[in-house]
Amino acid sequence: LLARMASKGEAAGSDGSCAWQIAGAGANGGGGHRVLNEKQVRNVLTAEGAMRIFKLKEHHRTRDDLSERLASEYGITPKAVRDIWNLRTWMNTTRMLWTPADHQRFLGKKLCEECQTKGVAAIAQACD
Repeated sequence: LLARMASKGEAAGSDGSCAWQIAGAGANGGGGHRVLNEKQVRNVLTAEGAMRIFKLKEHHRTRDDLSERLASEYGITPKAVRDIWNLRTWMNTTRMLWTPADHQRFLGKKLCEECQTKGVAAIAQACD
């Protein structure tokens, strides 16, 4: 379970840096320059940013614009913000902030069939 979580991009921004990453840079042998459009440049979210976004989930109300405002602040998409809130991304980073309800929701979504059959009730008891 944890290995699968780590393969979903959890390491992005783990060094605490905030930098622009250019998609496809160096694709022509590494020496050429090319003009990039807006869709080819993305902001790399830091672990600290992901934790702050997760903490602010408690202020979110249905149909408000909080995900859009946070997305604008961090240079990411509103969906990326909602993915953090819905435990789809940055799970290893935000786990220490989870409520008991978050843990149960995560287990209900992410446990393999064998762990569900065994009645696993905590992430620490789940298989790899």
